[in-house]
Amino acid sequence: PIHVSERYYTDAEGTELEGFISLPSDHRHEGHDHARDHANKEPVPAVIILHDASGPDDYERQRATILGGDHGYVGFAADIYGYETVFGPEEQGYMRSGRFTRNATLFGMRIQAAVDYVQSLEEVDEGRVAIIGYCMGGTGVVHYLNTHGEHDDGVPIVGAVGIHPSLLDWPGPQVEIAIPSLFL
Repeated sequence: PIHVSERYYTDAEGTELEGFISLPSDHRHEGHDHARDHANKEPVPAVIILHDASGPDDYERQRATILGGDHGYVGFAADIYGYETVFGPEEQGYMRSGRFTRNATLFGMRIQAAVDYVQSLEEVDEGRVAIIGYCMGGTGVVHYLNTHGEHDDGVPIVGAVGIHPSLLDWPGPQVEIAIPSLFL
């Protein structure tokens, strides 16, 4: 079963985003408020899951549940598109994701919003946050590392995995990448 709850957060431009969080089983109690349940618990590492072109759906929610319930992390399925974004039938796959894959600044801002939100949670050890993305999300991981990959200046991620990312015509690394990363 999928054990996530909705969490709403905003990007730097004020766009509302809807993520899905799963806490480790010892940090949650069914039918109760997650924040209240966390009292007196040690913060744990978190993994942010960046969705593919289909948007945040059951695939990402299940991954958050596996990371949270089964492995003791906070799993957070991030939202890149925006809360209640509706696509027409002609906007499938790459048509849907193009707004972000062609706009590295917007893409990075949405990823940073998720990182900032997760890092702010009392359940999370803010110094141990990682990101993972598949396809479009993997592309986001590549871009994020190219622009935020150094470990200084409070960069809050300690690891990154990009699965099947596209290496678009974006500029290469703008910083020295010091974050351990893996691309498959």
